[in-house]
Amino acid sequence: MKEKCCICLNILHNKGKVTFDCGHSIHLCCFMNCLKNDTIFCPMCREKIKQNINYYNFLNLKLNKLMENLFKNIKIEVTETKNESHINIEINDHSVNN
Repeated sequence: MKEKCCICLNILHNKGKVTFDCGHSIHLCCFMNCLKNDTIFCPMCREKIKQNINYYNFLNLKLNKLMENLFKNIKIEVTETKNESHINIEINDHSVNN
């Protein structure tokens, strides 16, 4: 019998799954949703997930660095007329207009 994710009930494959210390596994995308909802327990046995805290801290650090670099190198200008709006985005001396 194929192993299923206890979150979405779809079949688990070796790629794209997270296995916790307790031995239970879920899809990586289901794990990411757990992180978004601050879930820190295995959905099967309720054992505390240590990976969650470490992974969340890692993602938070990377996201903060990304946002810091983005805001250093981006300029957004919005102009509006009666009938339309225009957005001008400048990134490192390159322009993207919409």
